[in-house]
Amino acid sequence: MYSMRMAILIALPFVIAVGFWFFAVVSWIGAVRHRKPEISISTLIFAGYKAFDPNNFTPEGQTHQRRMLIGFGGFFASVFVGIATAIVATSL
Repeated sequence: MYSMRMAILIALPFVIAVGFWFFAVVSWIGAVRHRKPEISISTLIFAGYKAFDPNNFTPEGQTHQRRMLIGFGGFFASVFVGIATAIVATSL
């Protein structure tokens, strides 16, 4: 049987992951606002790899793009930690 502490321990990484996701989305919006004039929004959306190239953004947009990458990296790391925590907790 799970205790309340165990449930919180399992849920905490996923709550942190949601925070990272919102941070990444807000940073993405900032990066899109500071893209270079020759880069369209549809290019960034449908050719997703272009969103990872800092040369497609102005210097201010590159800061937002870097934050976006940190946010998405933190999201995936938090999800990984949450899954690992859940696996370990259920095996006890």
